[in-house]
Amino acid sequence: MCLSESNRIEGGVSVKKIFAIAIILCFSTLLLTACSNGKATIPKEQFVVGNHVSLGQFSGTNGKQPIDWMVIEVQDNRALLISHYGLISKQYNHVYKNITWENSDIRQWLNQEFYNEAFSTSEKDRILLTNVDNSKNQGFKYNDTKGGNNTKDYVFLLSYSEKAKYFSNTESAICYSINKQTSKCAWWLRSPGIYQHSAIFVRTDGSTGSKEVDLTGQYIRPALWYNFGDD
Repeated sequence: MCLSESNRIEGGVSVKKIFAIAIILCFSTLLLTACSNGKATIPKEQFVVGNHVSLGQFSGTNGKQPIDWMVIEVQDNRALLISHYGLISKQYNHVYKNITWENSDIRQWLNQEFYNEAFSTSEKDRILLTNVDNSKNQGFKYNDTKGGNNTKDYVFLLSYSEKAKYFSNTESAICYSINKQTSKCAWWLRSPGIYQHSAIFVRTDGSTGSKEVDLTGQYIRPALWYNFGDD
């Protein structure tokens, strides 16, 4: 029998069908390439103060789950995000000593282990390297302690001053653990506490206090600047 139908091949598969599949595969490849090149995966309309966005994943006691971020400031095509939940309980620094944010264990953990494990390559392309202000006016004005040198970080903790700016009352600063979303948790700020071997934290009622840097029980709420523009 002669194959008189030129649009058929062995098995009766249509050439048109194969062509359509090829186009779909090509489009999928282009889409994945665009994403890997840092194209925004979160609609820019979501970046409004008070809104929540999902970015990255964190492995807690309940397994790996998406991180819920709250938008707390928007400037042009970038947004300041803070995790809605306390992600993990960690010491500010594992050794009890005089220290600043620059040399703290928690800064190193956030910008290395957490940053590399929580975000994909395309997500990292959108996270901005931030000039973090650690000057005196970022801390509690009555503390005679030093915030240390300014730093450049992808991920950081809010300062005492920033906490007051973005959380206008104590109730709004109350935080819950990502593992037990009905359980309130205290959380660290990056500013030094009453003594140089302490740091400021937010209590479970939303007020602030000071604790030694090696104490446990305070959770981490990472913050970062995210570029949601087209470029």
